[in-house]
This record gives sequence, C-alpha cells and structure tokens, in this order.
Amino acid sequence: MLPLQGIIRFRLVNKDILDACLEEKGIPSIARRWIQSFMEERMAKIRFNRFSSEVTVVPLVGLAQGSPLSPILFDFFNSNLVDQLVNHLGGVSAFIDDYFRWRAGPSAEKNLEKI
Repeated sequence: MLPLQGIIRFRLVNKDILDACLEEKGIPSIARRWIQSFMEERMAKIRFNRFSSEVTVVPLVGLAQGSPLSPILFDFFNSNLVDQLVNHLGGVSAFIDDYFRWRAGPSAEKNLEKI
C-alpha cells in the first residue's frame, strides 16, 4: 500500500504532461489514447456496513492508486528528472514516488551548486 504522500502525488499527475512525456519516449498514439481514457471520468461509491453513497464523479483523478499501471506511468511522468548521468561524482535515482539526487565533491557549497 502506498503512503499518503504517494497517493497525493499520483492524483496530481497531469494527463497532458504525461501524454507529452509518453510521446517523447515513442509510446504509440493508440496506447496514449487508452492511457488518457484511463485517467478520465473516474467514479467512486463508498460502502460501509449498511451505508452506501451515490456514485460520484471524482474530479482531478490523475493516476489510480492501487492500479499496477500507475507506478509505471508515474515513472514516465517523472522520467526527465532521472534521465541524467550517474557516476562517481553524483547522480539521481527514483523508484515509484521516491526521488533523490546526490553529489560528491570538494565542499558542500560546490555540491549544492552542482545539484
């Protein structure tokens, strides 16, 4: 299960920006249209014990939490952050919704400058 922070990040994925990232990576338009559809018109209903709410349209849906596709699409969405050289002087790494950068150098000031 994703932490709350991951849920919020998934919800904030903009479908137009994601589509541009997917197009840049060479994902065919038929797959991109399916992904756009995956991110639209999501509905929800809450059931608890004997209570059942009406079906409601969920605004700003982004990526669905719990879907096995969402972490993959989230990685595409953030791919420009991690498409950088990694070597003994530093680099970047990401996994699902966690991202970090590091730098090795002669001083903290120089490292911050490079990051």
